[in-house]
Amino acid sequence: KPLWHSAFFVGMPVPSGAIGLMLPLYLEGIGVSKTFMPPPVLTIFALSLAFLMVSRLRTFSGKQLGRHIEREYIAPVVALTAVAAVILVMYPYMTLTIVCIVYIILIPVSIRRYWRLEKQHAATPPVNAAGDATNTQTPT
Repeated sequence: KPLWHSAFFVGMPVPSGAIGLMLPLYLEGIGVSKTFMPPPVLTIFALSLAFLMVSRLRTFSGKQLGRHIEREYIAPVVALTAVAAVILVMYPYMTLTIVCIVYIILIPVSIRRYWRLEKQHAATPPVNAAGDATNTQTPT
């Protein structure tokens, strides 16, 4: 299994789905009218998230984002994390709405990225233990 596989989840993680399912409540918290999402639309939205949670579609995991932070970037990363936490506490509905919408928009992007990496991986010959490309053709 290639290392880049760990950068993707299989399907939408259940915690992400649960947070995403609350998007209509976040929208109501920022003042969007309840008529914006009538019950049939909410049902389709919930079923779509349920499908994503049990699907085999690949979504970004973020596991490799923080693998190694260069020394000169540690302070800005900590500062941005603190700012994000403060914004989440001060404006929870707006922050969670933006995070949910961005996450949903990134799902097709992550699927496309996975397919491209899969295609690139299939095009490269496998490498044996000695580091040489192996001949995958059978002799005739």
